[in-house]
Amino acid sequence: MARTKKQWRRTFPLYPNQTVRRICADFYQAGIVPSLFPTEAGWPVPRGYLWETAPFIWQTYVLLFLLGKTGRPATAASLFQWLDDKIRTGRLVPRRLPLVGRDTYREAVGEYLHWLSLLGYLRREEGGRLHLVKPLSFPSTVDQMIHQDAALLDQIRQTSALSRYWSSLEFGGVEKMSRKQEKMNGMVNNNSCIDYLYKEE
Repeated sequence: MARTKKQWRRTFPLYPNQTVRRICADFYQAGIVPSLFPTEAGWPVPRGYLWETAPFIWQTYVLLFLLGKTGRPATAASLFQWLDDKIRTGRLVPRRLPLVGRDTYREAVGEYLHWLSLLGYLRREEGGRLHLVKPLSFPSTVDQMIHQDAALLDQIRQTSALSRYWSSLEFGGVEKMSRKQEKMNGMVNNNSCIDYLYKEE
């Protein structure tokens, strides 16, 4: 996983097509150097295959939305409106898979939000409001990037609810995820899907 993220950091800004320029502009506007995206972005989730866009991009957009709502209520509906806008403008590209049934990119987003909540970054309150309650990590140097990635990996390892997720990271399952992410189903708790966002208190 660390190698994959390092490759993204090194190569993404080197291919300046129109889509990449738009994404980089969004990142810079938010004060993020594209190669130094948040440590909490770029992690695999079971239904990540529902995105054609790389995880570090769509997850950074999720984090940007949550950061923009600091001190104000954020809801799943408003998050998906935000992401749908990025899809319409070509910044994000969901994968169309007729054979997977009703699953859409929103399932992957729901799993990522649940992953953030298990690590203490996100709290869900009555009415489905989402609150970012733990500061994100924004590396400013390569050394900080390495240190922060290692620290988050250690936190994942110590989080019992993510034990199977950690095992996949530890034993090289991440490389297989990029080809067969459906094998990860069940790695995170069953309530990690989109129902988690709308479940009543």
